[in-house]
Amino acid sequence: MAQGMMDPDPGKSWMKQMIAHHQGAVDMSNIVLKHSTDEDVRKEAQKTKEQNEKDMKELQAELRKKER
Repeated sequence: MAQGMMDPDPGKSWMKQMIAHHQGAVDMSNIVLKHSTDEDVRKEAQKTKEQNEKDMKELQAELRKKER
């Protein structure tokens, strides 16, 4: 997230910080999926992982457009 805070463009800064935020959610979900045996928790972790990966890809694509 620190990288995003360094960007002078507030829109790009926000996108970079949100990408880092979503990556954190994916990382946490992967830990749960690796270690938890609670099926309800695993189901939520899988949903969270998939949604955050989708959101992250959308933000990355938009950021690439802005950085051209």
